[in-house]
Amino acid sequence: MLSVVLCTYNGARYLPAQLKSIMAQTRPVDEIVIQDDGSTDGTVQICQDFADKHPGLVRFFVNQGKPLGPSKNFYSAMAKAQGNLLALCDQDDLWEPDKLRLQEAALQTSGKLLCTCRSKPFAEDGAEAYYDARRPNYTLMRMLHCAEIPGHTILMRRELLELLPKDVAILSHRMYDIVLSVVAAAGERIAVVDQVLVHQRRYTQAATYTSIDGQRATATNARKILFWCLKHYGTIKRLGAEGYLDWAELLRALPYRTKRTADAICLMELQSRSGFLNYLLTARLCLRYRYEICHTPGRGLAAIVRAIFFPLTSLWYKRGLIM
Repeated sequence: MLSVVLCTYNGARYLPAQLKSIMAQTRPVDEIVIQDDGSTDGTVQICQDFADKHPGLVRFFVNQGKPLGPSKNFYSAMAKAQGNLLALCDQDDLWEPDKLRLQEAALQTSGKLLCTCRSKPFAEDGAEAYYDARRPNYTLMRMLHCAEIPGHTILMRRELLELLPKDVAILSHRMYDIVLSVVAAAGERIAVVDQVLVHQRRYTQAATYTSIDGQRATATNARKILFWCLKHYGTIKRLGAEGYLDWAELLRALPYRTKRTADAICLMELQSRSGFLNYLLTARLCLRYRYEICHTPGRGLAAIVRAIFFPLTSLWYKRGLIM
């Protein structure tokens, strides 16, 4: 059984198009769970009308009281879904008709826990939409620093949700898709359909919208990142320490006992500390995993140089702490 899990919040403008793309899937869905988080526009009425039109297929819930926020809303909605396969869905994107069919086939063939695909941004209101055509990096060492699996690309087995520890701190302050991706990566249980199956709508009012200026892989941006990290090294190390330790706590709670997960825990602990000696120890571990920590694997001298600087440049991923 395959359940689509869709969380909504003030998405009336684009929601009908997304619902249409779900219903147009060549692999028909068995259940659609929609959970609204206190919308004040026409979202609730759109969802209710959709549920009334498809009784037995759509189950619609509205959170009462204070909004849960995106992550808690998704965790709550996923818990309500009945399928053994869960397709996570945002309210404003568009799915290719073969998305679910291809991803379900990839999970069945590979035996993995999570399947992702490419997501290509588009914009209709003047917002910026940059598509990075490079192959994303789905290794654990990379995902701990910069998860590259958007939630709207995820089709996963319920088993992945059941692997999540219930009492680790990271569940309360990191996005659900990042946590799920790291858990799957820790067990090397990620399958990939390497083609665009989701068209991600970008608009300035979107919760995840940011400018693309710093996203392009250019020499200018590389220098900008390096100098920014040098300037804010001490501050980010201090403010980001708890976050690194939260990842270590999560990894310890998982049932994976491999050299890679042990090294990942060590790396997170090292990243939480300052000092020159600690930097050298971190760089040594980054050198060992130099083909896994950056967006593109690289080879030769370039990979070595990037690994040596990674304990510094990786602080860019925590810029939200002060920006």
